[in-house]
Amino acid sequence: MENTEQSKTNKELQDENLELKSRLNEAEETLQAIQNGEIDAIVTPNGSDGPQVYTLESADYLYRILVEEMSEGVATLTNDGTIFYSNAKLASMLQIPLEKMAGKKLINFIFEHDKKTYESLRDKGLKAKSSSEIRIKSTDGEIIPVYISINSLKDLKGLYIVITDLSEQKHHEQLKIVYNQLNNSLKAAKSSENKYRSILNNLQDAYIQTDKEGKITIASPSAARMYHCNSPGQMIGISIAKFYKKSEDREFILEELKKHGKLENNESEALRKDGTCFYASQNAKYHYNDKGQIMGTETLVRDITDNKLAHEALKRSKLQFQVLIQNLNIGVVLVDDKGMLAVVNPTFMRMFGLDSDLDILNINNQDWSLWKVYDEDNKQLNFDEHPVRKVAITGKPVKNQLISVQNPGSNKLIWMLVSADPISNRDGTLNKIICTYYDYTERKLDEERNQELLKNKVQLTDELKISNKELMETQDELMDTIKQLEISNKELKNFAYVTSHDLREPLRMITSFLQLLERRYYDQLDQDANDFIGYAVDGAKRLDLMINDILIYSKVSKGRKLSEVDINNVIKKVYINLISSIEETDTEITYDSLPTLITDESLMIQLFQNLIANSIKYRGKEKPKIHISAKKEGNKHIFSVKDNGIGIDQKYVKKIYTIFKRLHTSEEYDGTGIGLAIVQKIVQQFGGEIWVESEVGKGSTFYFTIPENNLSLLN
Repeated sequence: MENTEQSKTNKELQDENLELKSRLNEAEETLQAIQNGEIDAIVTPNGSDGPQVYTLESADYLYRILVEEMSEGVATLTNDGTIFYSNAKLASMLQIPLEKMAGKKLINFIFEHDKKTYESLRDKGLKAKSSSEIRIKSTDGEIIPVYISINSLKDLKGLYIVITDLSEQKHHEQLKIVYNQLNNSLKAAKSSENKYRSILNNLQDAYIQTDKEGKITIASPSAARMYHCNSPGQMIGISIAKFYKKSEDREFILEELKKHGKLENNESEALRKDGTCFYASQNAKYHYNDKGQIMGTETLVRDITDNKLAHEALKRSKLQFQVLIQNLNIGVVLVDDKGMLAVVNPTFMRMFGLDSDLDILNINNQDWSLWKVYDEDNKQLNFDEHPVRKVAITGKPVKNQLISVQNPGSNKLIWMLVSADPISNRDGTLNKIICTYYDYTERKLDEERNQELLKNKVQLTDELKISNKELMETQDELMDTIKQLEISNKELKNFAYVTSHDLREPLRMITSFLQLLERRYYDQLDQDANDFIGYAVDGAKRLDLMINDILIYSKVSKGRKLSEVDINNVIKKVYINLISSIEETDTEITYDSLPTLITDESLMIQLFQNLIANSIKYRGKEKPKIHISAKKEGNKHIFSVKDNGIGIDQKYVKKIYTIFKRLHTSEEYDGTGIGLAIVQKIVQQFGGEIWVESEVGKGSTFYFTIPENNLSLLN
């Protein structure tokens, strides 16, 4: 029987154990669902009985005691201070969206120095109602003084709080304190808070008061405007050091206050809330409580940016003026109201032969009575006739008075144009005189030389009239001679043309018969005779080539046919004319875009053909390369023909244009040596020039100029 009852008890215990395990699993699943956000609730892990769960269903009692329209901030907290619910006022005070308040730790919004006070209040509130003044800090950094009341929730594990904003009340209290301090220090007591606030609000300078830690406790509206804050309250609780560009400037003020108790007209750079800077002048001193203890500092700040910038601009202007005066090539002197020199520039020192190392004191100590002054008629001036004295006596300016000054040391006479202008005080009395001295010595000497030259000119004019008559007679004789030379030159050209033309016919006959003789009797004559006939035939051929070149050379000076000629087309025609030798030698010819000129096309073809043929003939071992280019300078074009041939020794460059002048034998290179002479004559016919730059083994570049418009040659 006993065993049966014991077995039954064990079975019941097992059933109860299974049921407890099932409930525990269900609780764990619920807790997990809450933590995963599947159920609206807050779980706090640090309760005395393990994790604490707060659901919205259980908070129904809280909704009945929270009033959304209250002007105070209201919230319910878990025992560890986590916000379970908040009204809109508290969210607004902390600058957080209402929907994000739940789950935040309230202690994170308590001012650092008041956190211990808050924790003590919270612990007391779990047992009984507790309250005190503390400070909270919004997310934008604003420090807000508040009155906080904490009490426990009766039927739930948690707390509820009521927070009242004391900003306005504290601001008014601080205003009263400042007012009393100003009343004692200025001995001009005001009887009402409104009057004090009016003074503070209407200050143009910024008024800032700090506590011992340097935190701002009072700021005037002008301070908020000056530092670009939205309101004075936005500055409260912020370290005043943050409104200095350099922290050492604030440290300097504190050091001076320790030494002297006050600081006046201290200048530094201030920093606004938006990061911009301005120049500030500060008057600072300590402020005390009723017991005479230092409570912090108070500072009046004035924005002196405009004055500072104006002062710096004035300094720059003064420096620029000084540099200008020192570098002017005219003498400049500033004379004070006592007749003493105040400023002199280096040019004045040089003009008067003074040592540049003299200071203004030694310059004034000069015995200026030794310096003799004369007018433009060389009459010595007395003291009151000097330009500076005239201004001092009359108060009127003197303009461009010509005087000469004799240096007592060298007796050198210096001519100068002097101008002097008065600088007056506000009451019209003379303050200073500014004088300028323009060195007129060279111009005066030029005038004297010109007068002498004028005399000589008259004399020379008479002589030139006589010489001119003789020259006119000589000119007539020269004109007659020139006409005779022109006629003679024309006859010579015609003679050269006719002679060379007429010589070719009998020369061809001689060549033909010599060649006939060689063919018919070659086998009947000995070797010497055949060689002699060969020499005669070669000589006749060379003579024919020379006569032909003379014909070409004589044609260059005959009448020209001017028209618009595209030099690019000229090069193409030359290429066709020389195609055989170009292909035979594998010559590469390139050219840039060339201009169009008013010129003779046939002569241009002859000119470029001779130069290109010359480059092909005197090619080197490498593949011949010829490049033609042109550039415009003024009213002419400079052409260049560059090759990579054998080059020309510099000692021969002046001989290559001589007719029939050859630098090589006919066995080395064929030709008559007239090609470059023709080129030179064509260039000269158009009023141009030709020259060559060359180095043996490295090729040559021929340059020549052609006027852009040759219509004037028609005249």
